[in-house]
Amino acid sequence: MVWSMRSLVIAAGLAPGLPAHLASAQTAGARSLSVDAAPWEMILPDGGLTVKDERRKDDGRAGHISLTGASGLVVSAFIEPVTKCSDARSCRDMIWKLGNPSWEKPINVKMSEIGEASCVGFLIPSFQGRKVDQQNLYAEFVKDGYWIDLHLSYAGFTPDRQVILDSFVRSVRFAPKPSGTTSPPAPGFAIPGHGRLVLKTPTGWRVQSRTTAEPASTYLAFAPPTGDSFSFQITAVWLSPDKRTTSLDELRSRAIDMAQEPLKQAVEKTVTLRAIQGNETKGFSYSLTDRAAPAGEYKYLTQSLSLTGEVIIMATFLSHTMPNADLEAALAALSSASHLK
Repeated sequence: MVWSMRSLVIAAGLAPGLPAHLASAQTAGARSLSVDAAPWEMILPDGGLTVKDERRKDDGRAGHISLTGASGLVVSAFIEPVTKCSDARSCRDMIWKLGNPSWEKPINVKMSEIGEASCVGFLIPSFQGRKVDQQNLYAEFVKDGYWIDLHLSYAGFTPDRQVILDSFVRSVRFAPKPSGTTSPPAPGFAIPGHGRLVLKTPTGWRVQSRTTAEPASTYLAFAPPTGDSFSFQITAVWLSPDKRTTSLDELRSRAIDMAQEPLKQAVEKTVTLRAIQGNETKGFSYSLTDRAAPAGEYKYLTQSLSLTGEVIIMATFLSHTMPNADLEAALAALSSASHLK
């Protein structure tokens, strides 16, 4: 086994097209969604929805968000430039034609038009041998050059809930962005409900980010301006008050424990820790060399564990060469970390 990107990256792979800003705001009775480049906000009925996952692309033109409601309603929305279809109906037809492996023997398929959306709804009675009775409603919108794929689902569905799905789609509207939305974005990366993580990274590094509401965390994947000379991944998790007293000795011990598994395939026989120290940060890193890295795979691994304010940060840096200036920049970024509340 090698510590390649395939074996160590925790999230979706890095691609040349990487991160934007998918904005989500909540007001009484409504929630708005958009991306930086779009001139509008998509207004959704709130219904007690909670953000579970958010992904974004750095060109400001695409993103994804998923939400759940206390009633069991699950909502997801993809926003991207409309290139694969031309209008709401053709996008709906394309979605249905392409299908999805999770659509296991759908029944009661119904095509419809609800408000501005072209929709397809169906029931999935069971999945992998388990009864789920999941009703799905895909609502496709096209607005000002953007395709919005809105997916609603209910498990344990009963026919009286159909009106909830239909009413949700019917309530969707688009509104011009309010004045002031073109101001510079807030610094750093959001940790849902618990401020932002700020890092000083080199200009030009590409970054992909994803947030999760439970546990409150952000995942970051950095790459060089071009190519794949390194991969730098960070997972930052907010700590509850009873877990914020992690001492330097405990961080040292946990870092050594982290190293035991990769040490089994390393040239090195022991772990040498390097301190990570900043105004708000303390922690440790270690570097190892893969003794049998296949051609083209990353040979050098650096991992770290650090504490910044109320946030624990686990990082992995993979590279083809050592010593490595980008590694030094990555460690400096970790030392510079701050937690804005």
